[in-house]
Amino acid sequence: MGHPARQRATYNRHGGVRHLFGGLDLASGQVFYRIRDHKRWQEFLDFLRQLRRRFPHGRLYVICDNFGPHKKAEVRAWCATHDVELVYTPHERILAELDRVRIHCAALLRPRRHRPPQPHRAKPRPR
Repeated sequence: MGHPARQRATYNRHGGVRHLFGGLDLASGQVFYRIRDHKRWQEFLDFLRQLRRRFPHGRLYVICDNFGPHKKAEVRAWCATHDVELVYTPHERILAELDRVRIHCAALLRPRRHRPPQPHRAKPRPR
């Protein structure tokens, strides 16, 4: 007898990874997001430009985590000339998980998992 065929322990993402840029309008509670194939400073800057087009007047405050592309010199220079202020969250992971944008968009990022039906565990009602 031989050994059963084994699968590799690593997970291959053949379809690639998608990245979410999201924003929350505090006045209306509306969430704005863009899903991209890459998470580089160019995509982040493109998202900022889209936010600025949507909100053309007044100072725009954008709360960011401490991901490197958010601090790129080109991004900071564009923000300075377009009245956009980037505000960075603390480094604690717990605070980042409580971010309202992530909570609103969690369903978009979470892979769909199909669970097998569970047997009914409740006791049958007496007749």
